[in-house]
Amino acid sequence: MLIPDYVDFLIKRFENADEVRTFERRAYDSLHFLGADHYAAS
Repeated sequence: MLIPDYVDFLIKRFENADEVRTFERRAYDSLHFLGADHYAAS
């Protein structure tokens, strides 16, 4: 198990998404951290 040697931690919330993708029936909130995109449907 790798334990990061961070002094400061980055905390991101989907309430303040980096990007919101809206489709006909659904919207996806996107956050970009740790070199990857993470999505939540809303």
